[in-house]
Amino acid sequence: MSEALQQYVKIHILPQYDAFADGHDRRHVEAVLREGLYLARRYGADEGMIYAAAAFHDLGIPLGRKEHHLNSAKLFLADQAMKQCFSDAQRIMIAEAIEDHRASSDARPRSIYGCVLADADHFIVPRDILRRILLYSKANFPGFTVQQHLDRTRAHLQEKFLSGGYLRFWLNDPRSLAGLDALRALAADENRLRAVCEEFL
Repeated sequence: MSEALQQYVKIHILPQYDAFADGHDRRHVEAVLREGLYLARRYGADEGMIYAAAAFHDLGIPLGRKEHHLNSAKLFLADQAMKQCFSDAQRIMIAEAIEDHRASSDARPRSIYGCVLADADHFIVPRDILRRILLYSKANFPGFTVQQHLDRTRAHLQEKFLSGGYLRFWLNDPRSLAGLDALRALAADENRLRAVCEEFL
């Protein structure tokens, strides 16, 4: 991975996330960068391509959350610096990975790059997951009581992360699956779950 790519991302891309809501802020994108590089090394993907995909993957959120993956890919393809860093074929593959990273997608990503990015984006640290859920809940449902925030958190955990939820890890990396198991164990312990959630309320 080139120093020029890293410097460009550090100076021009990462600061854009400082204006985002906490669930998709710089802290999140830096975590995706770290996990993406780990998975790239483990599964033989080009680190520079994963680094670029991770850096751009949520950049389109201000244009609309529902289609942020598509808008993020467009922003990547339009970026002149990225045209200097990657071949046309590489840029198409990176854009496809960005398009394919959504947790709610039923389709398997089109390449190893999409699988790595999706799994890196979904990497689970239980407390961080709960923090992101509750920050979103507080921002979007300011009139909720503590109990309503907790109920919404449980419902989201059930829909996405617990048995039968829509989240899937494409690479089934042991580290990813261990995080999911830890979150499920926390969710099953009502007292622990409430105690952690109340820290963020």
